[in-house]
Amino acid sequence: MDSAGYTAETLMQTMRWLMRVPETMAQAKQQVKEATEAEMLEFAAGYQGKEVVCG
Repeated sequence: MDSAGYTAETLMQTMRWLMRVPETMAQAKQQVKEATEAEMLEFAAGYQGKEVVCG
């Protein structure tokens, strides 16, 4: 999904989904800037991430 898929309606749905949000979005850029190594979870070998709840 590209950034057009990120609307207020889709982000507020009560479902769990996993995707990488483009860092051109202000909120994503701020999350990446503030993330620490300790907060990251390893999803698979070489892939780390952090759960963020929007709302």
